[in-house]
Amino acid sequence: MKYKKRIFIVLLLFIIGFTIFRYGLIVILYLTTPPNRDVKNEERIFVDSLRNVCNCDKIKIEPVWGNNVKNKRPYYIIFSNYKAKIIGDSLEKESFRIAKKAFAIQNKVTQEFDRYQVVYETSKGEFHYEYTVDEFK
Repeated sequence: MKYKKRIFIVLLLFIIGFTIFRYGLIVILYLTTPPNRDVKNEERIFVDSLRNVCNCDKIKIEPVWGNNVKNKRPYYIIFSNYKAKIIGDSLEKESFRIAKKAFAIQNKVTQEFDRYQVVYETSKGEFHYEYTVDEFK
């Protein structure tokens, strides 16, 4: 009888240890992941208007996660598989217009971004355009 009781206790401890080992990382990641950044309605409308105008497969806005860090960080607008034929000065003017509009939307509520970067991923390569907040004022 005592032998069966010991086996049961050891088996129960093994199951508990295995469960903690297996799901512990998931619990730690869940508890330490920062919340999503609040996407404003104006920002959502802005991204939808970009989808209608730009000829690309996907538009990605970063950062996705909210952050309570006081450091300023860049705000990215990434156009994946951009298919438009314009490259050069007109692409730079378009990226400045997009970044300025994103700055106007973000600046209404919070000033958490100090740089705005527009990235075009095309078949000819990537085109990066970065603007500071001072350029919009």
